[in-house]
Amino acid sequence: MLGELSFRADGERLHSDLGANGRMLAAYLFEFPGRVHRREHLTDLFWPGAAESRARGAFNTALWRIRRLLARESASRGGANLQTGVREIVLDPESWLSIDTHRFVTDARQALKVYEAAGSCSDVSGLEQAVHGYRGAFLDGSESDWIIAERERLHTLYVACMTAIYKAHARAQRYEAAIAAARSVLIHDPYRESIQRALAILLTLNGQRAQAIRGLRNWTGALLIDIGIAPMAETVRLEQAISSGAVFDELDQLQDAYFSALRPNPTV
Repeated sequence: MLGELSFRADGERLHSDLGANGRMLAAYLFEFPGRVHRREHLTDLFWPGAAESRARGAFNTALWRIRRLLARESASRGGANLQTGVREIVLDPESWLSIDTHRFVTDARQALKVYEAAGSCSDVSGLEQAVHGYRGAFLDGSESDWIIAERERLHTLYVACMTAIYKAHARAQRYEAAIAAARSVLIHDPYRESIQRALAILLTLNGQRAQAIRGLRNWTGALLIDIGIAPMAETVRLEQAISSGAVFDELDQLQDAYFSALRPNPTV
């Protein structure tokens, strides 16, 4: 579900005939396995405004198709783990059921915990392995309140990992690697201003002052055109300092401010 929704069994990508609403129902059940869902809540959530009989029929058809999809796991009880009662629905978690969002959260939290416990250690291999599983925004292209909430939760965790990575590389003066990590965040979140400033500082430290200035100016222009807001005063001051060369008198303070070791990460 990181990126677009897709299903695989034994390495083979599966075609689903769930339909748009059925796909979102499947995503909801997969994202919250083990949780008890009321039938009426699910029908209202995914077939809003439909007549009761039509919504109920579409819902039952979608459940049947989800169970058939799960049954492609032929080595175990695939399909039987979708429990459907008169009033409640539960998708039971199983060892054979692998969900990319859950893997990412587990791997990322563990990597952050290990990294923070190591103190000033700059080994970020665990973090880099964890973020490799973040292949895009949660259910990219779909919008609803529950999707947006999950998308932000997962993205916040991704940014926490990538921030730790670029800070560690910067402290070790591995500027190319730090630049790549900062740019990776901006691919998914182009208007995160603090990371845009960090990228400009990294480019300056790497001897790419002209690229830093051009990047800040292009980003400022895009911010005004796309969203209609001006950058923060801190961003304007940084661009002016890099352009004038005054930034070289402030590099020690800037590195302390932007690349210091992580504090304990928030719960995400």
